[in-house]
Amino acid sequence: MERLNQEEWKQLIADYRSSGLSAPAWCQQKQISIHKLRYWINKINRALPVEKTEQQWVSVLQSGPNASSSDITVKIANAEISISEGFNKQLFLEVVQVLSSLC
Repeated sequence: MERLNQEEWKQLIADYRSSGLSAPAWCQQKQISIHKLRYWINKINRALPVEKTEQQWVSVLQSGPNASSSDITVKIANAEISISEGFNKQLFLEVVQVLSSLC
């Protein structure tokens, strides 16, 4: 394969990512060294500007006046989750992750 420039590699990497193939299978199909593919993926990723993410806080409040001391409400943007003692921790974590990614 002839020597390719960075823009051509960007196109090839986009093709690889959209192919659904594993890197070795895609490289074999395109007759490209997997080492070159990985080199260019790393090189292009290093050149991308780093996005600064804004820190977001989640409010955790004790629920209303009739709530027991173990009841809390978690607010993420406009969403509220009320939990009580004995809640499913894994489900709670998954819900918080989904809400955090949407907000």
